[in-house]
Amino acid sequence: MTAYLERMPSGIPGMVTRKADSVLEPGIVGANPLTYGAPVKISGGKLVALEAGDDASDLYGFLARPFPTQSADVSSGPGTAPAGAVRDALRSGYLSVKLATGTAAKDGTVYVRVAASAGKVVGAIEAAADPGTAETTLAIEGAPDANTGNATIGTLSVEDGAKVGAYKAVCTAATVYSVYDPDGLLMRADGAFGSAFSAGGVAFTITAGATPCVAGDSFTITVTSSTETAPAGNVAVNAQFMGPADADGNVEIAYNI
Repeated sequence: MTAYLERMPSGIPGMVTRKADSVLEPGIVGANPLTYGAPVKISGGKLVALEAGDDASDLYGFLARPFPTQSADVSSGPGTAPAGAVRDALRSGYLSVKLATGTAAKDGTVYVRVAASAGKVVGAIEAAADPGTAETTLAIEGAPDANTGNATIGTLSVEDGAKVGAYKAVCTAATVYSVYDPDGLLMRADGAFGSAFSAGGVAFTITAGATPCVAGDSFTITVTSSTETAPAGNVAVNAQFMGPADADGNVEIAYNI
């Protein structure tokens, strides 16, 4: 009786799985070795790995593994093609690739990573769209209202946690003011011209001018918020998964130019 202690994978990255239905084009591997099954582009007339900032239009194909394997491959590792070697790029057809993240399913869209992030490298094949990263920023501006005096406001800054809306600095004397937040709540009653005010994430300085201010003169400090979403770290390419990945992460894809 024979006992097999290892199992065969369902595929090997870079292996053409349906040869009759595939279109392969030869090319020379660029200065750096390439991983079989990885997405590649053309640069300087050679096959090279995708780089950060590339998009779906840069994809030329997926690097196909030669068969039989040539001895020259051993020096660069069994899963890579050495620089200067002539290798095929799958331009259309079926290929086994290594799935980096996500859960592949029949007819699921293939995504290729074009921006590195924690634990994710450029060129990785993924099964889910990256939603991008939402980032909220605060901006602050201040201006005197229709005042008797000509004091100015400057040196403004805002930090996370500040309320969004209009703050009011209202003079109670020539060089003294009270500060109210956007909800009308008193933040400080003894602000002084020439001294920086800082509270609740908001900071500014009011400077006296040639014409003194009077009680009731005021300044409006407006904090605004904006949210931007950073571009997704991966892009959808014209390829679909043919089913789920095996335990090793190998999965078949169908790719069209």
